[in-house]
Order: sequence, then C-alpha cells, then structure tokens
Amino acid sequence: MKSRSVYAKGFPLDATLDEIKAYLSTYGPVEMVQMRRSISEGEKNFKGSIFALFGKKEDTQKFLDSTEPYKGQELLRLLKEAYFKSKEVTRKDRKADGGKKKSEETKEDHTNNITDDDIKEKMERGMILHLNGFAADATRESIKEVFDQYGTVAWIDFVKGDSEAWVRLTGEASAQTVLDKALEAAQGKLLVNDAEIKGNVLEGDDEVAHWKKLLQVQAEVRERKKQGRGDRRGQSSGRGHRGHGGRGRRGGGRGGGRGRFQNKKTRLESGSDGEEAPDNGMADDDTAESRKRPLEDGGAAAIDEPTKKQAKGESATGTTTEESAKREETNKPESIAASE
Repeated sequence: MKSRSVYAKGFPLDATLDEIKAYLSTYGPVEMVQMRRSISEGEKNFKGSIFALFGKKEDTQKFLDSTEPYKGQELLRLLKEAYFKSKEVTRKDRKADGGKKKSEETKEDHTNNITDDDIKEKMERGMILHLNGFAADATRESIKEVFDQYGTVAWIDFVKGDSEAWVRLTGEASAQTVLDKALEAAQGKLLVNDAEIKGNVLEGDDEVAHWKKLLQVQAEVRERKKQGRGDRRGQSSGRGHRGHGGRGRRGGGRGGGRGRFQNKKTRLESGSDGEEAPDNGMADDDTAESRKRPLEDGGAAAIDEPTKKQAKGESATGTTTEESAKREETNKPESIAASE
C-alpha cells in the first residue's frame, strides 16, 4: 500500500472531491482520495493538498512522473511516505534552529542587560593593567607570578599565544602601584618568559569598555552554569534506583541481600536409628564420637529415658524446690537397679 499512496499539493481551494478524483482517474483507477482540511473559525477549509491511493503501482508511478498541471496550476507530487519523512526533517531543523536562535537571544539579552549603571556600580577604577609583548609560551600562571607578589590578581584576560593581556587587580593596591613595584623590582625591564613586557593602566573610555566586556563574560558563565545544573536535575534518578531493584532487593538499596541465613533452624541428628548425620566436615568415624559421651555400664537406661521438662522455678541442680527433691528420691532406686 505504501508504494501506491501519494501526496499532492497545489489544488485550488475551491476544488471539489469529484473534480480531483476525476483528474486522478486519468492516470488509472483510484481507490481513495482524502482532501486535507484545516480548521479556521470553526469551519473546515480545504488546504489544497490531498492523499490518494491508486489501485496499481504502475499507475502511481505514472502520476508521480507526470508534470501535467491541474487547471493551470503545478502540483507537488510525492509518495505519502516520502512526504512524512520530509516533514520530520523539517521539524528537526526547526527545533535545532529554534534552540540556536534561543541561545543567541539569551546571549544578546545578557549583553544588552549590562547597563551604564551596572558598570558604574561594579567597576573599580584604576585596577586594570594592559600588557603587551608576550612570547608564544607565556601563560596566565607566569603572568600572575610576576604581579601577584605586589597586589591581588583577580582576573587575567589572556589566551595562550596572544601577545597582549589584561590583568584586573583588587584590594588596596591600585594597578599603577603594582606596575611600579614590578618595574622597580625588575630594574625597569619587566620580563615574562624571557620576553620584555610593556604595560599601562586603562583609563577613561578604554577602562569602561573593558569593564563592560568583563561583566558580559561573567554573565554568560553564570548562565552556562545555571543550564548545566538544570540538565543534571533532569538526569537524577529516583529513590531506590541504585543498583539492581531498589530498596530491599539483592544488590539494591538499603537492606538488599541482608539476613539471607538469619533465624534458619539447623537440626542436629543423633546419627542413630539409620538416620544420616549432617555433614559438618568431619570423617564418619569421628562424627558420632565427637558428639557422644562414653557410655558407662548401665548408662543406656539414662539415655533411653526422655529428659523431663524443668519445672518453673527450678534450678539446674534440682535442689531448689521440694518437688525436685522428691523426684530425685523417687528415681533413685530405679537408677540403682539399672546399674546393678
């Protein structure tokens, strides 16, 4: 069906279904024609485009290859599948362009939001050094090392390989004071990576323009950090998604895999009456020997006699109550008879 479904655009807005179907039938039998419409002010109006289904693939191709106009108007002719693919590409392009445009607009907004009042409020006059003459191997660290010992370096606007840089200082020492001390220590010849550097303090319009640029860069950095935090929030996982299966499951959150063998009862068999003794790592000959006390003459009767349940309040010796004393006295002749 895909190879027989077409899209066509360019029909007059007042065209009727019968007129369009009669036109398409000149290429072969047509099974279906759908007039595409848009809703405007509660009314469905023909958009000038259609979807149609031909009966044969050959007739479909004949229509696509044709350049014959409809009542003097050229038609755009595509397979229906190709039309939807082109629309998808268009949507992706618009989305990409929209994101790029939004980013540029955001950047322009930050630039335009920097007003003269902002500059006057935030700028520190007499704190910017303009330096030039750097060698190709100069770095921010090597520049800072020269000036940081005479004042506090807050910002260095420099790209490795460039010949000039701007150094912003902060604190009590002005840029001119720091420059004079550096020149004095270097005996009038300021060197950075063996290259002689010339410098001056920015003033007037040059100073204002540099501060505006500096504030714009700071605003862009803050915006990028803000966007980065938003992306990370979207990627964070919910509670119990760490590991496998969340809380309480093996390898998952709290308590996963714990207590697998807790409260498990282990029954110790005597090894007699044909029952199999548990495998505890000892040889068969040693198993019973290690668990049984040597039997004295006449001791079988004591073993065969079930142990009586200790009465409440009795001690382990059986001497704490009158009842235990009587039981001991009653059982005494039986024990003596058994031993004889």
